[in-house]
Amino acid sequence: MLKTLRFATAALWLVCSVLLLVPDAWLSFWKTHVPEEAGLGYDHLIMFAALGLMSELSRRKQTPYFLLCVLCFYGLGTETAQHFIPGRHCDLLDLCQDCTGAFFGGFFGIIAKKLLPRGKGESSTKE
Repeated sequence: MLKTLRFATAALWLVCSVLLLVPDAWLSFWKTHVPEEAGLGYDHLIMFAALGLMSELSRRKQTPYFLLCVLCFYGLGTETAQHFIPGRHCDLLDLCQDCTGAFFGGFFGIIAKKLLPRGKGESSTKE
């Protein structure tokens, strides 16, 4: 089960990377154009909350703080890279949504780990 969860988490990181770094993700994948002014609102927040949740659930030895730092630096890196991609721009609001989503996703992941029953072979002690 943990292997499948880790594979799904890695796939989610890949999908998020592609969506964050292609020039116009909506046009490329869904053949529609969403003007940047219209914005999607909370797309970065939702994306990073999912990343935080999945990463926390598949975490083994790292602390949640380390995971939060990795996700925030990942958000900073993708926002910085967007500055150099035509049709994209670096936005401080997006970075704030990235970090906030990572925090809430990780927080809900910690709660879910406490509430979910442990599988075979998993210890009940802190990892």
